[in-house]
Amino acid sequence: MQSELEQLPQNSYDQGSIIEFNNSMSFEARIQEVGAHLKHAMLTQAPHLIRERIIHKVPYADCMIGSEMVDWLLELSVSTGAHSPALSRFQFVDKLVCYRWMDSSRGDPTWRMTNGVPGRFPHVEARLKDDPPSREDLASAVFFLSTVGPDALFRMILKKLPQDRTPEELELVYEELLHVKALSHLSTMVKRELATVIGYEHHTHAGTVLFHQGDPGKNWYIILRGSVDVSIHGKGVVCTLQEGDDFGKLALVNDSPRAATITLREDQAQFLVVDKHDFNRSARLQDFSSLRGLI
Repeated sequence: MQSELEQLPQNSYDQGSIIEFNNSMSFEARIQEVGAHLKHAMLTQAPHLIRERIIHKVPYADCMIGSEMVDWLLELSVSTGAHSPALSRFQFVDKLVCYRWMDSSRGDPTWRMTNGVPGRFPHVEARLKDDPPSREDLASAVFFLSTVGPDALFRMILKKLPQDRTPEELELVYEELLHVKALSHLSTMVKRELATVIGYEHHTHAGTVLFHQGDPGKNWYIILRGSVDVSIHGKGVVCTLQEGDDFGKLALVNDSPRAATITLREDQAQFLVVDKHDFNRSARLQDFSSLRGLI
């Protein structure tokens, strides 16, 4: 289950797949509110989902099974009139793993969800409200999940090793790559090849240097979220690249040192990444040197 929803890119792709959130509250606060609504609904409508589970002969109290959670969520989406094809398509990959709700009143102020193993379960802190959520609240919560879910799954797949990606996951990645501006000039064959190898990087702090001028070229980058400054010795910052732009091909195409230094302008920057080996293999299918944006 996705563990970094609070860092989802909100303007990563072109209008074909962009997700806009115009809610007045922050993205993080909205996620917490949705969690609170769903927890309240589960406790009142399906309390049997939360019970003791035994894994490897060890009992764990107040836990849920991912597959049962998905089934319940699908039923909820139908009953609230918020059913979306995405809900039935994007299931928990770890659907047989146990989960446990965690409340801030228990002393941990951090809202999080972590990948778990027996003895260390994923947790979601969700603050319950005094009043139960209305049907409209639940419909809104389900719709919200159906919109952010595909992006969350997309990033989760990108973190997998190429050999661990299923055919269905490769098809999903390919469909998302169709909407990435930097790849619009590439052939279908190259996009499908990239779907098997393209990865994901997240960098927390503005000011982080991705690479320095003169470094050997190792990766090609596409900006999903954030922006970067491009600087050259003796000239300073020569340009700024935004979401959807790419950089790093020049050193890979020419097998030369980096021609510029790339520095993050914002916190929580996110990138699609292709390493040199995979880039060169894909370049055999299409002449990358003819494409725009070489840095």
